[in-house]
Amino acid sequence: MSCLKDLGKRCGMASLLGLTILLLAFQFPEASSPTPTVQPAEHLEAARIHQRNGDYQSAIAAYKAVLASEPNQEQMREARYHLGESYLASGSYELAVDTLKGLLREHRGSDKRYPQVFFLLAQAHQRLGHWTEAIKYYRAYLARRDVIASYVHELIGDCYINLGIYSEAINAYEDALQEAPEAGFQVHLREKIADAYLRQQNYEPAIAQYDAILKIARIGYYRAKIEYLAGMAYLNWGQTDQAHARFLETVNNYPEARYAYLSLVELVNAGVKVDDFQRGLVDYYNGAYQPAIDAFHRHVQADPHGHSGAAHYYAGLAYKAIDSYELARREFDLLIDTHPEDERWDQAWLEKAAVLADRGDYDGAVQVYQTFVRLYPQHELAGEVLWRRAQLAESHHRYDEAARVYLDLQSRYPQWEQADAALFQAGLCYYRQAKERKAVDAWRKLLEDYAQSELRSKALFWLGKAYLRLGETEEAKQSLAEATAVSARDYYALRAEELRRARDGDASPPFAGANILLATDRPAEQEEAEAWLESWANVSGEGSEPGDPDFDLTRDPHFRRGQELLAVGLREEALNEFKALREELADDPLALYQLALACRSMGLYRSSIRCVQRIVHLSPVESVLEGPPFLQRLAYPLYFEDLVIAEAQANNLDPLLLFAVIRQESLFEPYAASWADARGLTQIVPATGEWVATRLGWPEYHPDDLDKPYVNVKFGAWYLAYQIQDFGNVFAALTAYNAGPGNAIRWLSTENESDDDLFVEGITFAESQLYVKRLYEYYFAYNALYR
Repeated sequence: MSCLKDLGKRCGMASLLGLTILLLAFQFPEASSPTPTVQPAEHLEAARIHQRNGDYQSAIAAYKAVLASEPNQEQMREARYHLGESYLASGSYELAVDTLKGLLREHRGSDKRYPQVFFLLAQAHQRLGHWTEAIKYYRAYLARRDVIASYVHELIGDCYINLGIYSEAINAYEDALQEAPEAGFQVHLREKIADAYLRQQNYEPAIAQYDAILKIARIGYYRAKIEYLAGMAYLNWGQTDQAHARFLETVNNYPEARYAYLSLVELVNAGVKVDDFQRGLVDYYNGAYQPAIDAFHRHVQADPHGHSGAAHYYAGLAYKAIDSYELARREFDLLIDTHPEDERWDQAWLEKAAVLADRGDYDGAVQVYQTFVRLYPQHELAGEVLWRRAQLAESHHRYDEAARVYLDLQSRYPQWEQADAALFQAGLCYYRQAKERKAVDAWRKLLEDYAQSELRSKALFWLGKAYLRLGETEEAKQSLAEATAVSARDYYALRAEELRRARDGDASPPFAGANILLATDRPAEQEEAEAWLESWANVSGEGSEPGDPDFDLTRDPHFRRGQELLAVGLREEALNEFKALREELADDPLALYQLALACRSMGLYRSSIRCVQRIVHLSPVESVLEGPPFLQRLAYPLYFEDLVIAEAQANNLDPLLLFAVIRQESLFEPYAASWADARGLTQIVPATGEWVATRLGWPEYHPDDLDKPYVNVKFGAWYLAYQIQDFGNVFAALTAYNAGPGNAIRWLSTENESDDDLFVEGITFAESQLYVKRLYEYYFAYNALYR
């Protein structure tokens, strides 16, 4: 038996030979079952999954296995095509070229993907820097399929730019412009045409392109950029007056734009006179605070009696930005005392109080707030002033004082837009001090005086908590039941239900599940969803039936372009086309439903979910969770389930929590990117990715790895589990995931450690508090659908 368990380790060669002879001498009554042979179709499916997950090396190995397993002609063509794609995606461009050329030779014209092979070859050559070859293959693709001609002509133009043949680049971009579908794409191409002319030092037609852009551009920042580029073209042409005119246009009209600052630099270096107030604004908005202060002071000194009060306001903000609090306060005082007619006069009071608070002068800040309300009780900003006064007290944990100010605010200004919120905060401040009876009084007043308040479920939930502390269980049950009844899927309604079940001993801790039921499309449920759509969508009954993936879509140019762009690997451009189509269909729920299904089938999951969200907005229900189950699963899907479930299990996470995080972070778009450079399904920033890679021993980490789902989900799951283990609290861990561990620690004060609800209310970043609440809602939506 010991030899049979481990022949290679425990037996010598002689023993192994003897055992072999002995075994051959026996006649077994029944042959053992042969090892099942993996069929080409199985290899192909595994390869597709690896490719979708961004694991290109595994995909390449699986596609090679298909080719080595006697596939039929269709399987062989598909394997070779996707093998070429995988080589291309993995950066193995020479291998991509060899594979795709082989496909052209062996299956000439016999595959529906035949034209797309030319495009992929062009892409591979372009990335290798083989510009002439790339142009040849792009043109070969265009000769066979022209649905995305504008995009292909642009790529040809880019190749000519790299070859230094600018006249041909211009011709290609002009060809692209003739077929460009949208204004945004058109101005993008005009910029490229202008750049090509500038490379030829042919300034006049370049400027004409910029002027053509300005005729349709509406966004201030973009207009500033184009005016600046036109100015630089004039400057390089030697037309300095025209150049300075363009720079002044940018400075005077778009002071917040970076290009206004670059224009200002050109003007100052040329000795051109610029209005000091405008110069100060440009400097301030672009972070040049001391030059801004100097400019504002020159503006004031040039006209001591007629200068703009705004100069003091922005000088004060600039001083505040460099932590010169006393000088900032002086500027705000000057505005208050000498410019009572200025539109920023009331804001100067708020800023004065803020700088006093920032420098640690709590009493001074309080005095400013109190003085304003005493002198100007009828001012439209009086409510806001008292609100900030109360928030200042609350931030210093002076809860009793804060509660009194909140109550005073509501009493004085019951019609102010946040009067109901003031009552809620008053109650919360009392609750933090264990003054439950006063908290109850504040929350009951909110419910009585503001019956239509959006804070109703929130107030009822906290009222229930207060009653529980007071031992008044019947009142608590009633309040919690009312909170649930307001909106069954609202965060506070869910928390109320969870609290009620916990008191009854009928609830497990949040985020603690394990087993889930994977979704499959159920024809009866899909039919139910389509019948529901028809019941309110004013469908005429003509044309295709609901559920037909071709319903009114394939004839749309956006759809056709998007489908082809996706097929040749231009995903971002495809997403833009489908976004444009979604906007085009924004008031047609049935067409949006078809688009949702089509996008799902193409792996454009974010686009699919967006379609469903719009359908719900148009529908009679307030939430998708009140709609048919099939639609609910389209809105709360289990995409990338192989990765998510495996990584959740590996990190002891509830898989539905990980699905909820991915839905919140990226809506299941693998290439999602944020303004903060967070990337991929779980939105990991590159620095965090590098740290996680080090902890996991991940080989040769590169930030682009975060765009690969199999890497991103692994990193995101590990990082989330790390935060949960570090904090020992899922609410704090989710906050850390969004706002950083430092902020989560700050909000997790001693008084909040034992009460998750107090912790969430204490998150001072509105975005982060909303993040946690939404994730809680998403998690319970997933629970309702899949557990």
